[in-house]
Amino acid sequence: MRLIRRMLRVENLLKKYDTLPVLDGVNFSVSPGEMVFVLGSRGSGKSTLLRAVAGLTEIDAGKIIAGDVEITRLPAQKRSVGFVAQTPAIWPQMTVRENIAFDLEQRRLAPEAVRAAVDSVLARLSVESLGNRRPAQLSAGETQLAALARALVLRPRLLLLDEPFVHLPESERRSFFDLVRRVAGETGACAVCATNDCRLALATADRVAVFSGGKILQTGTPLEVYRRPQSRFAANLFGAANHLAGTIIAAGAGEFLAKTNFGEIRGALVSGNGGEPPPGTPVDVVIRPEALHVDVMPPDENAFAGDIVATAFFGETERCSFVAKDNPTEALMITRLNPTRAEGVFEENVFAWVAPEDVVGIV
Repeated sequence: MRLIRRMLRVENLLKKYDTLPVLDGVNFSVSPGEMVFVLGSRGSGKSTLLRAVAGLTEIDAGKIIAGDVEITRLPAQKRSVGFVAQTPAIWPQMTVRENIAFDLEQRRLAPEAVRAAVDSVLARLSVESLGNRRPAQLSAGETQLAALARALVLRPRLLLLDEPFVHLPESERRSFFDLVRRVAGETGACAVCATNDCRLALATADRVAVFSGGKILQTGTPLEVYRRPQSRFAANLFGAANHLAGTIIAAGAGEFLAKTNFGEIRGALVSGNGGEPPPGTPVDVVIRPEALHVDVMPPDENAFAGDIVATAFFGETERCSFVAKDNPTEALMITRLNPTRAEGVFEENVFAWVAPEDVVGIV
């Protein structure tokens, strides 16, 4: 078996403020060249996690290992970490060039070496024209580029991004992260970004880590975490999902059959303890709105007879409320692409159905 070297390993990190655990036994790792997004709600401790790795926040217990070296107690300037915060860390009285050069000068590098390094990072980011400007003369995006250049000029092995582009328009954020990925690849660094922008993470990350309650609940590729959430929190992190309370009828080989208020449903099983739950076990049946289909002819399973009772038009999509005849008090959300019916035109005596591979049962 080939040993995979890790750029970063975080083991059982613990950090408390008073008696409140902000980091509660956090474990995760990042491989060389990866871009990992840590996803969670505001105030969940994502920033504390990144600051702990950067050496800007002291932890109470645990280990931080970069490559083969434990850096848990090393000062920040010795960790080979670049940190880009939500509020750019640049000095207002200095030009962009002077800001980028500052940390290099503190290390007493020769002036010609500092000048060459600054020229190189400005060229790498294609922002040579910003060098002689001061922060007050920069746009929000240019300010973030200056902060990114200051972090990259030290050629860090690990680049930490704490919601750095949150104030930029959504259309610009993706291009900024594409730039980070390109530059990190050229320099051999890897990147960890803390954010609550889940759409951006799905489109950009190599892996995502779902963070809540001071713990990482799940890690995986964006597709894995989106399609196979292991908790209700992870399921709802990427937008509204249908949750049906069910009871296991049978389970095995990674699948389940459950009884719900909509009838029997079969799908993929996600079990926290790794075992097969016995009949009668409660299960949270998760169905994404876009996985549901509406038709006049039902398939043999996972189909429910009922009516569309409300619609909302969003241009490229339509959100429908479906009420089953066997369960008139609970509506299913259905998202349909390319809607053509006029808003307010409802459909009666139809079937909502979902393929078993698009159903997740969480126990």
